[in-house]
Amino acid sequence: MATRDVVSFSGGARYSVTTGRGDGLVSLAQNALTVPPPTSSVSSVIRAFALKRFTATDMIYLLGGHTIGIAHCALFKDRLYNYKNTGKPDPSMDLSLQIIMGRGVLQFDQDLASDRLSKSTVAAIARSSDFNAWFGQAMFKLGATQVLTGKQWQIRKSCRAVNLPTLTSLFN
Repeated sequence: MATRDVVSFSGGARYSVTTGRGDGLVSLAQNALTVPPPTSSVSSVIRAFALKRFTATDMIYLLGGHTIGIAHCALFKDRLYNYKNTGKPDPSMDLSLQIIMGRGVLQFDQDLASDRLSKSTVAAIARSSDFNAWFGQAMFKLGATQVLTGKQWQIRKSCRAVNLPTLTSLFN
């Protein structure tokens, strides 16, 4: 719900969120490594999302969600200062940013706009005024992914860490 509210308050989509979802009993930073890095190819990211039952279109909407936020310099500074270890900026990058015109700041965004597997979808999204609605549907689908059941979950007191076991829980 917090993500939905941040997206909505910043002018993005307001979408439905299913409540009652539990938090995992394990919280490890290494589990985040299952998210493809921004240096991945379009085809490898499509495969990674497909393993979680997302279509390429779902993936494009979810990855396009950062358009309402910020891009951290570490994700694109090589394109500004040392593209492919040349010591020079990426010659295809234009300061008047527009993804369809080949002027994206993030390399992966630019790859999405030019790769044969995704460019027609990116172009259609860019022409449409329905981004927020479709983004909301993709986020709803994301919220329904890998829902924990049985004794695999808990309601955390802090979202940053699993709850410590209580004396009662040790005997259940």
